[in-house]
Amino acid sequence: MWRVLLVVAVLCVGCRTGQNPDSLPAASVEVLIDGHLNGSGCIADSSGLVLTADHVAKGREEVTREVLWQGRRLPAQFVARDVLHDIALLQLPAERAPYPCLEVAENAPRADAPLRLHGSAQFDHEVRLHGFVASETPSYRYFADRQGFMRCWLVNGFSPPGTSGGAWVDKGGRIVGVQSGFVNYKDASMSGLALVSPPDAIRALLVAKQTIERPRLGCGLEELWSQSPGFIARFPPGTEGVATVPLEEGGPVAEAGLTRESLIVAVDGKPVRYRTDLLDEVYRHQPGDTLELRVLAPDTTEPATVTITLGAMP
Repeated sequence: MWRVLLVVAVLCVGCRTGQNPDSLPAASVEVLIDGHLNGSGCIADSSGLVLTADHVAKGREEVTREVLWQGRRLPAQFVARDVLHDIALLQLPAERAPYPCLEVAENAPRADAPLRLHGSAQFDHEVRLHGFVASETPSYRYFADRQGFMRCWLVNGFSPPGTSGGAWVDKGGRIVGVQSGFVNYKDASMSGLALVSPPDAIRALLVAKQTIERPRLGCGLEELWSQSPGFIARFPPGTEGVATVPLEEGGPVAEAGLTRESLIVAVDGKPVRYRTDLLDEVYRHQPGDTLELRVLAPDTTEPATVTITLGAMP
């Protein structure tokens, strides 16, 4: 189970209704899985293409998917998913008239920009929530149940259970990202920092309309300076890198001989200081590609060179 509550957005390439914020309720939907309300979503294309969270759509499972839209209960067929960004596409039946839909923004909005979220909150329908952009720069969060990371940016705003799949829109009514979780603090889920999939990933899935395969390291990553003083002291002064914790048994990193105490200091000849330094490089590759890592063990001074073969996120 994810230890974050998750939310998603919906975008549309070529739709005209996205310029009007009042178009959001008309394009919003709720997603049923085997008859149970599992989250929210939004119509992303006038043909009836719906974008929602992958965890809402249950893209890996054989289930019955339906959508509630403007008082109607419609069957929905699974189309595609991108597990790295927790987004998925569903297809509604063909209609005589075009479906209302929203336009996807070209870029994430600037810091402090006001946003609006629409969805089902705790089984109350058509709830509107507000937030502000907290960070324009994408980062990564590790989820053990998905055996990999999520790439996201941060919004200062709450997303109660049921809003999973709801669209965050800017003041022009354009989708600016897929709300897909929030930061926990000591097992509490009320930090107010929402994890939002970036619009570049949403546009890519809408264009591809097929599942996008993503590589897998088989471990979490924590920057050295976030570790205990005792662990930091086991490396030469000034050392920077990322520790491979938690480590997945049998994953690509473990198969290459790394342990929970290994510190990655370079990838393909490039220094690794932050988690993003390594993961940006990883996600330029495909499953089955190889990476050359420079790895430092505790109580040593010379890094070893290790080659790993990337796995695939499930």
